[in-house]
Amino acid sequence: MHCVANGHRIVALANLYSQISDENSDCEEVDSFMYQTVGSNKVVPLIAECLDLPLFRRPIRGSSVETSMNYSGIHSGDEVEDLLELLLEVKKNIPDVQAVSVGAILSNYQRIRVENICTRLNLTPLSFLWQSDQSALLQSMIDTGVHAVLVKVAALGLDPFKHLGKSIAQMQPILEQLNDKFGCHVCGEGGEYETVTLDCPLFKKKFVIIDQSTVIHSNDAGAIVAYLKFKTLKIEEKADNGTGELTDEIRERLIAFGSKNYIGVDDVKYLVSESADDTKALREIRRDITVNFSGHELKGFISPSVSFSKGYLAIGGARSRNSMPVDKETRDAMDAIAEILQRHDMAWPDVIMMHLLVASMDDFSAVNAVYGSYFGSNPPTRVTVEVEYHRSDSASIQIDCLAFKNGGTSRPGIESSVTVKKSVMHVQGISYWAPSNIGPYSQTVKLNDHLFVAGQIGLIPNTMTLPQLASSPTDLGQLFAECLVCFNNIEAIACVQGCEFPNDLGVLVCFVRSAAYLKAAQNFCSAKILKFESIPSLFLAVPKLPRACAVEFQTMFQSPNDLPDLNDDDDEDSETIQKMKYLSSSARVFNGNKKIDCKA
Repeated sequence: MHCVANGHRIVALANLYSQISDENSDCEEVDSFMYQTVGSNKVVPLIAECLDLPLFRRPIRGSSVETSMNYSGIHSGDEVEDLLELLLEVKKNIPDVQAVSVGAILSNYQRIRVENICTRLNLTPLSFLWQSDQSALLQSMIDTGVHAVLVKVAALGLDPFKHLGKSIAQMQPILEQLNDKFGCHVCGEGGEYETVTLDCPLFKKKFVIIDQSTVIHSNDAGAIVAYLKFKTLKIEEKADNGTGELTDEIRERLIAFGSKNYIGVDDVKYLVSESADDTKALREIRRDITVNFSGHELKGFISPSVSFSKGYLAIGGARSRNSMPVDKETRDAMDAIAEILQRHDMAWPDVIMMHLLVASMDDFSAVNAVYGSYFGSNPPTRVTVEVEYHRSDSASIQIDCLAFKNGGTSRPGIESSVTVKKSVMHVQGISYWAPSNIGPYSQTVKLNDHLFVAGQIGLIPNTMTLPQLASSPTDLGQLFAECLVCFNNIEAIACVQGCEFPNDLGVLVCFVRSAAYLKAAQNFCSAKILKFESIPSLFLAVPKLPRACAVEFQTMFQSPNDLPDLNDDDDEDSETIQKMKYLSSSARVFNGNKKIDCKA
């Protein structure tokens, strides 16, 4: 329903079902980490009929083979590969299919695998429920006419003889009570229960359960696992003759559920008036830029600068010496970084952050095609901006890199005692939560309590478009509107990783597309972030940003937990800023009340 509300059209259903040798067998449940099979053999064909859509089906032949959080797809016997084969059949019959609806709310295990399959098939995952508040989501389902009933229970407090067959509306108060008592997931994201939808606004017809039985799968002392076995189901006409379309009211409710208060118009107007004088004064800033490169010579390249400290390796200014096609320049720069990584006993999986400085955003796609080939399923975070190189400089691209290695060494035989837990968040689906990545990079890389966030531009997540303010059409109005969306997105991303924005913000770098925006952007941050003056920050003006946006923010957080710090001295923030200053080649910086030129 959320897919349709957001302008997508359902063209087919696809279903993986359990293989049952005996039609009369009670065993419909298979041991799957991925798929719900209870009721699917009889129910799914009826759902397709109620939706009046073609149905593609395939039996589950594989099992849960590759169960780590990273999925490679190298095991042909994995149950996830059954999904690949099923969607290949759909694409063969419907070549113009573009996307797959994903119902995951919290399960990274399922999300990662569906996204892996979608990437391999060039399909877009639509994950509108991702990271939704479960209580609000359950209420929204009820309010928008979803009639779903419980067909499986597997949690303390859920009684198969009382609760199986009950609707989500009937179960809502019980589920909320179980959440308060035992932490039960209200929408069943912990496997507490499973449902089957008998009717919803998209159905042209509905179906009802005529006869059923209860099957006890396991009778543990803590929680009975049981499910319904449908014996007789019947399709019926709907009282409203079933158009199968969302009413305007339901569509508005669905969009309202997912939409955040991105644009505070009063905030925008206030910030515009406060910054008008500062912006006028900055319009005459000259853009004299000095770019110097120094470091150890690498064959065929302008020498990158290299810094190593406490396991961190910072590489600045990797690029080709000579003018050549941008794809070749990209490969040369990446190869230069790879050589330096190898020299320090590191590899691409050790990289946590990249800075991509291009002479023209028109090269964005060509650069991504080469850049992405160097990484697997979890690339590092990245910031991409356009910069102006010196007129005598023929370079089209420069790449900077920050890496960290457990036990990383500055010299052979000297090991660090730092033990680091690393995690990467790479969400590729379209959702209400935060923008999907528009290139080969991850949203975050976390090293213990340090969180590195990719550059965020003001894309509204479910539309992947920049905000448009009819009530404030000025340049400053657009700037602040995008700033507000950026901050909402940063907050959503940080929250999932256990950080609060802005309370745990450690470093902020702000890029704007005009020097005239520098003071205005600083005013925005000062107005929105408590004690902003105490947070290390850089403000930089560049010619152009991705998607022709007005502003891009890069942030780093330190989460408030008891995990050991990566560094144990007092100058950690200054070290981090120095490493992040590799960003600032060929850019105008406004830092506090001083205007400075950056030198790389």
